[in-house]
Amino acid sequence: LEQSWLIPQRRVLLRNTEHRLEIEAGSREMRFNGYKVFLGDVARVNEGAFCISRVDGERLLAGLLQPEAAARSQEVRRIVIDPGHGGSDMGTQNVKLGLDEKIFALDVSVRLKALL
Repeated sequence: LEQSWLIPQRRVLLRNTEHRLEIEAGSREMRFNGYKVFLGDVARVNEGAFCISRVDGERLLAGLLQPEAAARSQEVRRIVIDPGHGGSDMGTQNVKLGLDEKIFALDVSVRLKALL
């Protein structure tokens, strides 16, 4: 992917003929082909280099950029649904949007169970 800094050392744009990826340092949000996607960890600038976690690079970005490779990596034998966050544990909260992870985790697990 071609790289260009939108705002020096704070925001990076990576693009080629198929994909456009925008990531901002200090945030877990990124845009992939116009869609909002959340990184597992915050993107950072370290000694002038733009960095994301190894897990985000190997699993999230690799899956987005080469979905066919991720799909054939292993045969799925068992799917475990564990929404986590019970009782008063709300999980991660997005105060800006007024959202609690607990609500989304339970909703996704109930919908997934119905599909499976």
